[in-house]
Amino acid sequence: MRIPPEILSQISLEYVDAVAQVGGSPYPPWQSLQSQLNPWIWIAHICHHWRHIALRTPRVWARFTAVSPFFIQEMLARSKAVPLSINLICPLYSKQNSLMQVLESFSRIQEIEFQLAPFVYQGLESSFPLEAPLLRRITFRNFKGNYPFLPPILDTCKLPNLTTLTIYHYNIDWTETLFSPSLTHLVVETLEQHDGTLEQLLTALEKMTKLRHLELRFDFGYSPLYPLNDRQIALPYLGHLQLQMSAKPCGYLLSRLEYPPDTLVTLQLYPLVDARRVDELASIVHAKLSRFNFPPILSAAFWVQVGSDRLALNDGTHFAFWTENISADTTIQAGEGILPLLRIHTGPNAVGGKMFTWIGKFAPLAHIKSFIVCGGPAMATEKSTISTSSWRVVLRDMQNVDTLVLNSQGLLRPCMTSIEDDPVPSIPFGGRHNLGKLTHLHIHNTTFRSGLADKLLALLRRRHGANLGLQLLKIGTCQCIDESHIDKFSDFVDEIDWDEHIEFDSPIPEDGWFSGFESPDAYDNDDFNYTGWGEY
Repeated sequence: MRIPPEILSQISLEYVDAVAQVGGSPYPPWQSLQSQLNPWIWIAHICHHWRHIALRTPRVWARFTAVSPFFIQEMLARSKAVPLSINLICPLYSKQNSLMQVLESFSRIQEIEFQLAPFVYQGLESSFPLEAPLLRRITFRNFKGNYPFLPPILDTCKLPNLTTLTIYHYNIDWTETLFSPSLTHLVVETLEQHDGTLEQLLTALEKMTKLRHLELRFDFGYSPLYPLNDRQIALPYLGHLQLQMSAKPCGYLLSRLEYPPDTLVTLQLYPLVDARRVDELASIVHAKLSRFNFPPILSAAFWVQVGSDRLALNDGTHFAFWTENISADTTIQAGEGILPLLRIHTGPNAVGGKMFTWIGKFAPLAHIKSFIVCGGPAMATEKSTISTSSWRVVLRDMQNVDTLVLNSQGLLRPCMTSIEDDPVPSIPFGGRHNLGKLTHLHIHNTTFRSGLADKLLALLRRRHGANLGLQLLKIGTCQCIDESHIDKFSDFVDEIDWDEHIEFDSPIPEDGWFSGFESPDAYDNDDFNYTGWGEY
């Protein structure tokens, strides 16, 4: 029985759209471009019936990567008159032919992405149409980063319905007509140093009052020009604001923008050399929240990056805080905190107790519900290992932590020792100050030496006896010197009938090493989804 034409047509559309959404390198080599044609080839070559239906469905051919003049001509013909979504990548040998063909059908384009060498645009500025009524999404990617300035190809083109503008790795002029009042989504990631000024940026943002999503990822250099006035820029519909730059311009922009109190705010600071900038930023954020009178903003996210180009992991609902490679002369006194937040994710290579002073600056430890501590190579050295005294202070203040993840050789011993020294040792993990609400404990990449496994087992026994049993214990990729530890934990599980609450890596080899988790979904707990150890 044949599939009805209308259903088969919809299947083809869904398949092509799904393939088109698969991400890849922004600058794929020519040999990989041909593979992007395969979705249409596969659909049209299954059988005569499928090919007939595909050719009668213009929308199947309306989204394509323009890689050669012949291919563009064929796709334009098959797509009839439906709106087009084009990724324009011109191989060097085709020169301007591909671009010229696209320009002839520019009035049909609703989405376009430019990834072209600089010479392709030369002499064609006047060939662009005066109006593109359907165009609503434009993306510019700098071809291999070798052309610093945005090509002036749409300066005279009217774009009444443009809503989304994305610019990667161009040094832009904020007076461009592309920054129109109709924009609702704006993403700008320029070269390392941006030649524009904050005054120009504020002037451009002032007319884009419909913005719902704003991402600015660039820096203003060493001596940006700051406006002398204190004008406020109102963005009443803004739902997501992301600023990635150094602390001073980041704080200035944050203080000048007016947005709804439930806006998701994400700050990522470039490597810091002056701790005072963090104090200034903390004051600005505190003033902003006080003015809104809306603490806590549980949807807010602040990424603080110190001395590294790594990004934090954040899914839009949790706080992610990274401290990396903090220098010895960097000191920040732990303040009262400015925002009660949900989750803390630190590391790797966080150095000693300084990690906690940075966290305390932005979030009171008493408000932390999940604490994921990752240690890289620095954690293996005596100088940078978190001390027992630091852990004792942290565990004393973390009254509401329900999830503790230790992922480092240097973390388990001081943590276990500090818990053992609890003022109420008969109830480990549940003393007056120590992790009384802990329900999930994960131990990873740790060697059980000098009785640490026995100590952990004893703590679990006493906690279970006090009706404070964990809901889940996971021990993964750990080395047990003594195979008897495995038997002891197994006996404990059998004794309390806790099979569904404890997980070891499986299978367990004879050499005592636990292998990786079988499932990538290592942890799923209500609103906090932790998917696999590889995430951190």
